[in-house]
Amino acid sequence: RPHPESGAILLPHARPVPPAAADLPITLMGEAPLTIAADGLAVGQPTATRPRIVTADDLAQSRRAFDERHPVYVDEGIAHPGFLMRHAMGETNGSFRFPSPVVLVEAEAQHFARARAGAHVAVSGRIIEIYERKGRRYFVSEEYLVADRTTVAARFRRTTIYA
Repeated sequence: RPHPESGAILLPHARPVPPAAADLPITLMGEAPLTIAADGLAVGQPTATRPRIVTADDLAQSRRAFDERHPVYVDEGIAHPGFLMRHAMGETNGSFRFPSPVVLVEAEAQHFARARAGAHVAVSGRIIEIYERKGRRYFVSEEYLVADRTTVAARFRRTTIYA
């Protein structure tokens, strides 16, 4: 087991099977994010999304941000995993107006399918855990990135300080 302060990449014993896209609730983002007090999040609370089409420009910006030059991303127009995670994280963080700036503490990702330029993407997310440690409040979220309304492309589980 890795040291708790270090990263790790692990392979599962069996190929993970994502939930069916039809079983994942999509909550559309309103005009303004929901204002959250320090004790205002609830386990099970959904996050919101603004479904959108991924553009070639989105992917090019992401490749530049990650300094990614591998041909699979450049030539085949496949979304970089960092783009998918940033998008899911942005949707969750954009769902709420938190009492303080958020700090990403931990992230876990599982990728199930490719997403490409032209894909219609939406994020189905929810708060799965809330706790306090050393005077700081944390939430754990789980987000599924759904491509073209039928394909679960990735799952993200993140821990974030929010107050």
